[in-house]
Amino acid sequence: IHISKKYLGYVKQKVIAFLNKHLALNLNRKTSIFPIDQGVDFLGYRTWIDYKLIRKRSIKNMRRKLKSMQNKYKTGQINIDRISASVMSWVAHCKHADTYRSREKILGEFVLQRG
Repeated sequence: IHISKKYLGYVKQKVIAFLNKHLALNLNRKTSIFPIDQGVDFLGYRTWIDYKLIRKRSIKNMRRKLKSMQNKYKTGQINIDRISASVMSWVAHCKHADTYRSREKILGEFVLQRG
């Protein structure tokens, strides 16, 4: 993180040279320099200097998965233990970020009923 884009370009070239020379590695084509106010998308989170959120894609995928699990539970295709494991895994991932309201909203909408 630095205020000068020119300096960051210089550092990026140094990193590329080091990785190539000493580790025989290359950065992928998505590696770029961008303003910090956009946050850094890394390991399932969007990170800023003072807070961290999970990716919007993660929330969207979990909503879709919960809906699918509701339908499967209603028809007896999935049991409560499998649902619990999946939900708790996602909650554990979320707890590493500022997601209290998101978790409350998404899980508050999740209701299981047998058909």
